[in-house]
Amino acid sequence: LATEGSMWTERTASLLLMAERREIFVVGFPRSGNSWLSRLLGDFLDSPVESGQEMASNADEGHDRPGPYVIRLNHPNQLYEPPTRERVMQKFGGKLAVQIVRDPRDVFLSIREYYESNWEDALIKMRAWPATIHACDGIRVRTHYEDLHAHTGSELLRILVMLDLPYQRDGLDETVQRQSWDVRVENLSDDMPYSAAHQRRAFGHGKVGRWREQIPEDVLHEGLEIFNSMMRQLGYVNS
Repeated sequence: LATEGSMWTERTASLLLMAERREIFVVGFPRSGNSWLSRLLGDFLDSPVESGQEMASNADEGHDRPGPYVIRLNHPNQLYEPPTRERVMQKFGGKLAVQIVRDPRDVFLSIREYYESNWEDALIKMRAWPATIHACDGIRVRTHYEDLHAHTGSELLRILVMLDLPYQRDGLDETVQRQSWDVRVENLSDDMPYSAAHQRRAFGHGKVGRWREQIPEDVLHEGLEIFNSMMRQLGYVNS
């Protein structure tokens, strides 16, 4: 039977063990696939996903994994207001970090659905998107959600190569399957961070390009006034 003292001892031991691991930071604007990429890395490297902050992230899992890394999910727009390149590089410069970006139109839609807000409130949240992407442009390893969605295994390996991390390809297909949208949504439980209902909302729809059917034309026009320039710099076409 665990006592309060023994639980604190176990927690302290866990924190000390985490401190001995190399941190890998997943950096991105909310609703860009941050949790998915964090879990893919944690699963494949057999390492825990820990927010390292007072509150757990949606991605936290695998606390008993023995691997040599710990995956940290960070949203720069929530760390700093406003996010700047200098502040972001002060935190992540010289560290193992990968930025994930996603078509801002799908980010916009996902924010509205996740926060169960109206279009106006979602637009307000999107005003920070261009500055956040710009602030992260010094992070040399970047992946696009769409590439990860289309070629999950090969894109995950490319990220590891760019981070100069050793890996064995064994188990890659199993990792991709375990962390797929279908499998994760099918296996929601209340012992995950937050509730199963919250997790289901956090997982979204796991698709690319839903904005075409879901965002009204007039609302999309307002959104493009905010993020069109940076969107095109990232290679997303205005069509």
